[in-house]
Amino acid sequence: TASNSLGTGEPSTPVFARTEGAAPMSPHESAFIVPNATSVTLIMSAWKISGCPIKHFMVQYRPKYQSQWILTTEKLEMPRETYLLRHLAPDRDYEVMVIAHSDAGLTQGEYAIRTLPSSALAPTSSPAFGKRETDMPFYKNVALVVPAVVSSLVMLVLLFAIVICFRKHSQDRRAHHECDNRKPCTDSLMMNDISKQ
Repeated sequence: TASNSLGTGEPSTPVFARTEGAAPMSPHESAFIVPNATSVTLIMSAWKISGCPIKHFMVQYRPKYQSQWILTTEKLEMPRETYLLRHLAPDRDYEVMVIAHSDAGLTQGEYAIRTLPSSALAPTSSPAFGKRETDMPFYKNVALVVPAVVSSLVMLVLLFAIVICFRKHSQDRRAHHECDNRKPCTDSLMMNDISKQ
């Protein structure tokens, strides 16, 4: 309705409008969480947006059966692929709460997780990012094999050079010693020849 000094006019027909976009959608646990023995990697890029980009996240966690949440970050800015929750105990149950903020609203996701036993080996990042060098067997890890082979070859060459030097030195000594031993014999032979004449 509109009003002025002459009075109030008739109400207009209602106009309905809807803004585009909605609050973010939380991902499924299997696409979002990669556990390790003492840490958990959160794949932040797994969150779906519905028209309005995510501005930031709030991340908190707690050991299972505890009431107090531990805030790890109040404003984790985007864009960000992953976030690592550190300093967790091996083989324990935790709850993680992540709140995504956008202009269209916020979405809260809660996840129950369990860290791996300390003896287990697991990647600290998403499998999509590839294997770490330490996940490969020793003989396939070029970063370890090449220096080991080169070092072994250098050691063999040095050992070979040392053996050759000792042999040569030993032969020189023997030749010198034999020469010293022959000299008196030659002198005595010469003396015998002279005395016979």
